[in-house]
Amino acid sequence: MKGKAPGKKEITVTGSNVPSAKISMTVLETKPKTFKLYNVNPIEKYNFPIIIQLVSSDGKTLAVTTEPVQIFLISSNITNISTPSTITINPESTDTLSLCQALGTKTSKITLQSEGFTTFEKDITPAAANMDIKLSSIKTQYKEAETATVKATVTLDGSPV
Repeated sequence: MKGKAPGKKEITVTGSNVPSAKISMTVLETKPKTFKLYNVNPIEKYNFPIIIQLVSSDGKTLAVTTEPVQIFLISSNITNISTPSTITINPESTDTLSLCQALGTKTSKITLQSEGFTTFEKDITPAAANMDIKLSSIKTQYKEAETATVKATVTLDGSPV
């Protein structure tokens, strides 16, 4: 059986005096022209993951490629968000994962470009990293060679990490 058009397909098998069965399958487009970028909300001074997915022409379902897709990543402000210059989606894959680094808290436009694809742009604004660490101990004086127990409490914007 060959999928001739992208989308979800349902197949039902029936016969006389035998149980019927159903299966749902997704046929992926193999010559996509668009992609999307997904990311977690970045925090200043930390690396954050991005996922780039190939999207079918309907804009809703994933697509796959039979050849590698090299994608150029461009940050409008490399002193705010640092990205790898290129990443590749391998053949038979629908997406790829990469790391970027949030260096500041200003909004930066991340642009994805690849030959034969529609250019994709997304604004990303890292949050400020207001991290605090507090150390505490049950007592403040210990005998020589005695083990001291120290507790560390780390918060990010007032919430425990």
